[in-house]
Amino acid sequence: MENSPQSLGAVLRATVHRLPDKVSHRVPVGKEFVDHTYFEMFEMVFERARALDAIGLKKGDRLAIIGETCFEWGLTDWAAQTLGIVTVPVYPTLPPDQAQYIVTDAGVSAAIVSDEEQAAKLVDIPTFLWSVPTGDRSFVAQADQSSLTREEWDARIDSVKKEDLATLIYTSGTTGHPKGVMLPHRCFISLTTSIRECLPIYESDSFLSWLPMAHVFERFAGHILPVSLGATVAYAGSIASLGADMIKVQPTVVLA
Repeated sequence: MENSPQSLGAVLRATVHRLPDKVSHRVPVGKEFVDHTYFEMFEMVFERARALDAIGLKKGDRLAIIGETCFEWGLTDWAAQTLGIVTVPVYPTLPPDQAQYIVTDAGVSAAIVSDEEQAAKLVDIPTFLWSVPTGDRSFVAQADQSSLTREEWDARIDSVKKEDLATLIYTSGTTGHPKGVMLPHRCFISLTTSIRECLPIYESDSFLSWLPMAHVFERFAGHILPVSLGATVAYAGSIASLGADMIKVQPTVVLA
């Protein structure tokens, strides 16, 4: 369709405009879950887009994301997609040499990581922590240095097209080093349309996300797909709490 979203950032924006007050994400805090609406989530994405702008990343640049599946992982990815920045997810369980190989091979300009342990795996690449609220190493704090306006942000979302690269996902090949799979926005957008035509998933569904976001299955089916629907995503606190989280969240969709 001519008026259909051309990029993942546009997919997110369309859902926010359609369902601003609906709960988009449920985030574990202690033993409870804190709910965020699509409007609130979009504000958080804008803040992180400003942070990426302040770091100096432009459309087409590569950004590594390293950490366990969580709300901050998702916010960082959405922020990058709105700016046309290519995300390079890295499994947090990889040893330093493998993580370094991936970011070097992909031409990564910066990395957003969960903690200092992940940051220590990389050399010669600027790293920022999503777990630190203030200071030079804080990812979110970088937003204070950006002059990006909402109008400019909208224009950047509009500048990203279906054939632009959305992500490089590295997978182990049959031989040698991992290979980076080049996935444009078109791949994900076409799936959001076709899957709704053959699977019974709806805006009213609630997803429980716990698989690794570094893998394309969770990245699409537990991250991009529910947002395209306007559904709700809850994040499991950990593998150990998965059973208890299911009881609290009462999800209708759990990927496995």
